[in-house]
Amino acid sequence: MEVNQEVSGMIDELVRESIGEQLRKAREKKGLSTSAAADSLRIMAYQIEALEQENFSCFKADVFIRSYLRNYAQLLGVDTQALLAQYQQEHFVERAAPIINRPKPVHLPCKKRYLGIVAVLVVIVGLWLDNREQAASDNAPAATPLAEIEDAGLNANAQVQPNEASDAALAPVNSAAENPVVAVEPLLTAEAEPAIAAELDVDSIIAEAVSVLPEHQLELNFSAECWVEIKDAEGKTLVADLKRKGDQVLVEGAAPFNIILGYAPAVALRYNGEAVEINTNTRTQAARLVVGRS
Repeated sequence: MEVNQEVSGMIDELVRESIGEQLRKAREKKGLSTSAAADSLRIMAYQIEALEQENFSCFKADVFIRSYLRNYAQLLGVDTQALLAQYQQEHFVERAAPIINRPKPVHLPCKKRYLGIVAVLVVIVGLWLDNREQAASDNAPAATPLAEIEDAGLNANAQVQPNEASDAALAPVNSAAENPVVAVEPLLTAEAEPAIAAELDVDSIIAEAVSVLPEHQLELNFSAECWVEIKDAEGKTLVADLKRKGDQVLVEGAAPFNIILGYAPAVALRYNGEAVEINTNTRTQAARLVVGRS
């Protein structure tokens, strides 16, 4: 009896239509072309042809194959569970996730950023004070040496005759010679300050120093298995990998970012710390979006 059941199962497998044949006949029965079916599913026509030819090697991961088969079967009215079970039995091969060497994002802590700004400000203020002192020393009048003042006082005393000048008249001269008064002008005139400020535009230098800090960052958190591909503004691929539940991706680079998500409902996306809404395709559950476009 068991032998008869095994033989019957083998006969069923031999006469059973292939996955591609079932899909092709169902599409032709509905009167759809490969292009029309692709437009309905929002995928490419060559992907429809690959499914009907059972050329599954052109898809990046098994999760995509199952998703396309499920959506295509639902569109054509084919038994989805039976089709996926047949794929599992005939074609499924456990494939290791691709190893992709991608650049590691460089994170600059906020504390180091602030320290860098403070260091720039210290250098700018030091340069400004140095220029101010240099301008003040160039504009200050030369002071009369003390030795010349003392010589002038002695000569004045020598010209006064003892018989013609009284002690009272000599007292002011001697006191003036012993305590000479030197007039000192301010180190920096009011006219010199605007010139120094014009030579060194402190605000523009500070703004330029702050502008060099990185501003564009993506953060993706995954609640289920999902393929993700991210490219920067120059078209450089930053991430191309299959992520699983609990994974997190942090990326820094030049915006805007082009993002492809295989299963968008499993992704929470933030750009520069702010949450980004993802418009998901209701049929394929995938998403293609551009983030950071000015």
